[in-house]
Amino acid sequence: MSPEHTTALQRSAVPFSLAFSRRALLPAIVGYRALLVGDWSRLKDPANWAITQDDLGSALCALGELTGDPRRLQEAVAAHRSALEVRTKETAPAEWAMTQGELGLALERLGRLVGERHKLEEAVTAYHRALEVFTLEDMPTDWAATQNNLSNTLRSIGDIVGDANCLKEAVEAYRNALQVRTRQNMPNDWATTQNNLGNALSSLGNLAGDPTYLEKAAAAYRCALEIFTWRDTPSDWATAQNNLAGALASLGELEGSPAPLREAVDAYCSALEVYTREDAPVAWANLQNNLGTMLSSLGELTGDSARLEDAVVAYRSALEVYTQEKMPADWATAQYNLAGVLTSLAELADQPALVEEAVAAYRSALEVRTREQMPSDWATTQNGLANALSSLGRLLREPSRIQEAVAVLRAALEVRTREETPADWATTQNSLGNALGSLANLDEDPKVLEEAIAAYHNALKVRTREEMPAKWGETRNNLGIALSLLGKYAKDPKLLEEAVAVFRSVLEVWNRHDNLADWGRTQGGLGDALLSLATFADNPKLLEEAVAAYRAALEVKTQRRMPAAWASTQNDLGIALATLSAVAADPKCLDGAVTAFRSALEVRTREQMPEEWAATRKNLGVALQRLGDLQGNPKRLEEAVAAFRSALEVYTRDDVPGEWAMTQKNLVMALKSLGSFRKDSTILAEARAAALMALEIAPDEGKLKDTLKQVDAAIAKIGA
Repeated sequence: MSPEHTTALQRSAVPFSLAFSRRALLPAIVGYRALLVGDWSRLKDPANWAITQDDLGSALCALGELTGDPRRLQEAVAAHRSALEVRTKETAPAEWAMTQGELGLALERLGRLVGERHKLEEAVTAYHRALEVFTLEDMPTDWAATQNNLSNTLRSIGDIVGDANCLKEAVEAYRNALQVRTRQNMPNDWATTQNNLGNALSSLGNLAGDPTYLEKAAAAYRCALEIFTWRDTPSDWATAQNNLAGALASLGELEGSPAPLREAVDAYCSALEVYTREDAPVAWANLQNNLGTMLSSLGELTGDSARLEDAVVAYRSALEVYTQEKMPADWATAQYNLAGVLTSLAELADQPALVEEAVAAYRSALEVRTREQMPSDWATTQNGLANALSSLGRLLREPSRIQEAVAVLRAALEVRTREETPADWATTQNSLGNALGSLANLDEDPKVLEEAIAAYHNALKVRTREEMPAKWGETRNNLGIALSLLGKYAKDPKLLEEAVAVFRSVLEVWNRHDNLADWGRTQGGLGDALLSLATFADNPKLLEEAVAAYRAALEVKTQRRMPAAWASTQNDLGIALATLSAVAADPKCLDGAVTAFRSALEVRTREQMPEEWAATRKNLGVALQRLGDLQGNPKRLEEAVAAFRSALEVYTRDDVPGEWAMTQKNLVMALKSLGSFRKDSTILAEARAAALMALEIAPDEGKLKDTLKQVDAAIAKIGA
């Protein structure tokens, strides 16, 4: 089953319209503080003292956002609260409302930075207080600005806790602001609010898995870019480009299309020309995180490991700025994203060490993303951790890792319910199916596979072909794999026929041009199902279709991009060709099988992948022996004997008695053929000794007993 990382990757918001650099802000802060202890102290001039506290708070807020320093934002909150000791609603209502708005802004940025909901709720309270004075009728401009800022805070709460209602309130408030902030009268404010509206719609689209919201978000960002230009407002232009890229990327992920993802990568790279690490480290880090997300999604979709490696570099760059102490929420997001791409890379390259790094990164993220404080992000991270644990269990063949993954996913489903977050619920159901399928594959347990199939059917209640074609295809593909395995274990051709039908339905949605990696994965699954189905019917057509499917998969699974998957598919192709040769009596198919097995062994080395190496050496031996028997070619038989003996160096009697006995039987057959062809009693004696050893493990093996009699007869004939 394919792991799921792309939908869970998370982008960061780039600070919008940072008008000041640190070089400008620091002297201003020093100046304001000097005034507060000089002529404009509270005792000497309370009115100007309050004004200066407000200005100081605004400068500290800008510096805190620019540098990602929560201490500066805390100081900003304190400064605005000091101003409110003088500016009261009764004595100075307009100034009081303005300071409430500034306090809300500082609290919102602090809450977003440290991921604390209660700070954001305090900001909402401050904005509502400001709106007691700033009304649409009397002060429309200030009312609109406050509606915009209130929306920003509601969106932040919605993002942190996964609350769709907060996001919908934010959308409504932004649209309220646009009643006043029109393009004709207030073009820059109109563009700012369009950008922020896009952010809320994009968050809604991601939460609900709804492309309609994402399309509306992209439209809002494009409106903002009609005003924001590279020449006149480079900072705002770069931010809107970043946000547009995010919406397009989510749309591309949802629809399984690489085109918007490539466009998003280009947009992020352009934005990085404006936001540098030196001048705007937080914005630079946010863009690096977002660039990593796009590269990861594109790499997943196209099966390009180079894109995934670039994503790792981007996330690690972001973590040079994001620290757990100063920016815990962003640090946790980058750790989460890094873990996802490391898991994907490990799956392509078959490297358990990378998955272990991913597990550590997920656990780091969970130090911040707790169930109590951030339930939505906690559940998302639990889902990612489970995917990594499941991958690690598959690669190391350790069921305990996968069992832990299943437990983690079931915990996530306590938060991710179908009623509250249907898209996330479906994602976790899909991941649960993957984990259960992997566990069943290791244990060969049909009951666990039935649980996996039930989980996939649950996911498909939300992931429909009409609403979410890419996600539907992903889950249908996974369902096909589970049905194929269950049909194989249960020896049930009806289940295998169902699996074939499922894979073919997926290929109606996924095509080679737009969904290259997924198309290749499904072709491989189709080949497996057809090959298993062919064992129930002496039907060359099924085997020919399996061969065609494996060859189609190899157009995507190349040795350079996906070496482990390429080798596995070469091995499967070899098995299909060898089986076809037996049914069709075609030596050319055996030649093709030998070539495929030898190709697989270029990657499946004894040092790196001993079990896979041994399995492929055994398969190669079977093909060589059949070829030798058909052609009367002793060289092929000698190669077969060597292949079986090398496999037995890994398949030992003590560790894997079943595989050892089966390979011993193959060795007996090859030695019998070679000894008989050469009329060599020494080789036949080796065959006899190997048969007797195999019979110690499988004493009731009738075919082996018959072979032993044939060997004895051949020895007697030579002796006569």
